[in-house]
Amino acid sequence: MDLILQDFQDDLAKVKKILAFLQEIRSFRATAKPDSPVDPFAAQACGLHDGINGCHADLVMLSGALVLYLGGRFEYFVRERFEQACDIIANKCNRFADMPKVMREQLIQLTAAVMSEPRKYGHGDKGVESFIKNLAANMAANNGVTNINRQCLSITYENMRPPTLRTLFERIAAKDIWQSIAEQACMRTHLGTSSVPEAKSAAMKYLNNFMDLRNQIAHPSTNFSWPDVSKVEEYIAFFEVLGRAISDVVELHETTLQIAATAVPSDPMVDTEQFVDAIDDVQDQAADLATSRNSNGETTPTEDGKQPFPD
Repeated sequence: MDLILQDFQDDLAKVKKILAFLQEIRSFRATAKPDSPVDPFAAQACGLHDGINGCHADLVMLSGALVLYLGGRFEYFVRERFEQACDIIANKCNRFADMPKVMREQLIQLTAAVMSEPRKYGHGDKGVESFIKNLAANMAANNGVTNINRQCLSITYENMRPPTLRTLFERIAAKDIWQSIAEQACMRTHLGTSSVPEAKSAAMKYLNNFMDLRNQIAHPSTNFSWPDVSKVEEYIAFFEVLGRAISDVVELHETTLQIAATAVPSDPMVDTEQFVDAIDDVQDQAADLATSRNSNGETTPTEDGKQPFPD
């Protein structure tokens, strides 16, 4: 089994154990407390019983907090599996030009983006230096492409909603990953439909609903309803299936992606010019962003109506 998937499923299993424990706490509250504890253990149990009675209405906050963890753990799984796929595909190539065109272009563009604002993406000066050296070595490679900037390829600007997940895997030439996910028997079985279009729509809606809930928990309002244990368990079951489907789809893509070896070695100067152009483009976008901030520090659209650079 895919070890990245196994780690993800192991962590989901841990969350299920915590939820089961919360249920036990709720059940314990319904147990009659003795008037006079007969031993230290019973006294401790009575104290616990009183404590549960004092906060039983707020226990839903614990299950809600686990939703935040689930969201972050799912995003980490997706990025980790995506970066592994980047390495596997790159290792099949002798030259930089052998990689899928979209992967080459995105590698250059996103490395430039990280170089432009390294701390925004959690990198320091040494990280930037390493990325430059890696990309230069990749462009000059004629006997194997190794150590690509997969951390740059995997950057995203939003929660791992369906469009973000789709866009991420398009960077390695995996087109419409949601179609492939919906074609997996495990996903259609879980959603209770044999129709691929219905499964695709339902899976995307389910993930969107989860991300909406996650954001509501992170920024609760006065009329917000916390999810109960059963709702969180539903999302865990969904992520167990979604994780397996993503792993299977990506493994198939890694295995079947045709790498067309170039007859003539790539010209490093051409790729370097693309890299320089990409850096210029990113710097221009950053400058547009700086000038488009209003007095409240909010981003205002440029003349074409688009946001100049994603936050």
